[in-house]
Amino acid sequence: MKIPVYITTRDRVSPLKKLVSWLEKTGEAQIVILDNDSTYPPMLKYLDSCPHPVYRQYHNNFGHLVAWKSKIMDTYPSDHFVVTDDDCVPSTACPLDTISYLIKAKRDHSQYSVVGLGLEIKNLPKHYRRRDEVIKWEGEFWKKPVGDFFEAKIDTSFALYERGGYNDPERPALRSNYPYTAKHTTWYVNSNKPTNEEKYYLSRASAKVSNWSRGHIKGYE
Repeated sequence: MKIPVYITTRDRVSPLKKLVSWLEKTGEAQIVILDNDSTYPPMLKYLDSCPHPVYRQYHNNFGHLVAWKSKIMDTYPSDHFVVTDDDCVPSTACPLDTISYLIKAKRDHSQYSVVGLGLEIKNLPKHYRRRDEVIKWEGEFWKKPVGDFFEAKIDTSFALYERGGYNDPERPALRSNYPYTAKHTTWYVNSNKPTNEEKYYLSRASAKVSNWSRGHIKGYE
């Protein structure tokens, strides 16, 4: 049985395409796209032609909590589900059995409410303005090993929940070790030469639902 993977997205079509492509290769995912009122023309074109279910929030942005606030989970009942932001893309070396791997880990470590992918911080480019902040903050999540995992906070960065699980980044959680890792694509953006897509995204981004996305490009603090 394929596991529902709810992808939260808004205007950033480039990482979304990469994430969907990777998930398609796994054969493990029921891909469900949850769009928070995108208006970027290339994104709209992609959503119109996407072969996977797309649920759009018009004139409303639920941010990373859209999977819960929209009650979409009632449509795809499953013992487990994954919630992820569109800019959290598994690395090239990440095995295609990732979802099965996370499910097994959740069963083996039942005291942890959520299990997700570790986020790579090695070799982050210097042209990303907030590079040092990211390394300092995320580095704390690689310090408490639990078997092949690390005890660390996680919410919607490719995180696996059990049925009925809800978002609470303060609850005990695990992040996986290499090679089961993902790249947060925002951390690889050239802050001095942002793409049109990145500038469009930031022009509409809400400070209430953004984190590392803001503050790395001059004029979009």
